[in-house]
Amino acid sequence: MFKDQYLKQLRREIKDLPELEQKEILADIGEIFQMGGAEGKSDEQIANNLGDPKTLARTLKADIFINDAQEQKTWRSFFKAFGLLLGMSLFNFMVMLTPFLFASVTVLSLMAIGLMLITGSFFLLVKVPIVTAIFNGCIVLGAGMAVFMAGFDLSKLIFRVFLRYFKWNVSVVRRETIESKNVV
Repeated sequence: MFKDQYLKQLRREIKDLPELEQKEILADIGEIFQMGGAEGKSDEQIANNLGDPKTLARTLKADIFINDAQEQKTWRSFFKAFGLLLGMSLFNFMVMLTPFLFASVTVLSLMAIGLMLITGSFFLLVKVPIVTAIFNGCIVLGAGMAVFMAGFDLSKLIFRVFLRYFKWNVSVVRRETIESKNVV
């Protein structure tokens, strides 16, 4: 595959990124082709070392979304990176989806239980002496708030842990691509 074909295919794969990031990526890859050519490598050798443009584009986009999620702490970037990584391979799909679903269900359950306890604390005012009702209501309200906050804090922890895992996963995919190209 020649430089122009490679860059054209890469451009197609990254078209959903902002224009500035597309230009930077294409300029960087063009520079890699120039440096490789200066070292005496053919365009085909350089393209083989870079790997499939589709895989390269996915890893580059995942890097961008992971960095956005870390800097801006947005779930939108998190889920974009998650979706890209799930689509990279069946192994990613199996290994990432199960822990993510487990973590999500745990967090949502904690938050739901917390909200139910908070709401339920107001219904404890029925058919008991007022002092007992207020005491019980405060205990249940506090427990509900603690459980809800535990779920919220756990969600932030899961966000950070999964972002680290995403970065590791992208580096593994890149390493496997490079190693498989060097063996041939």
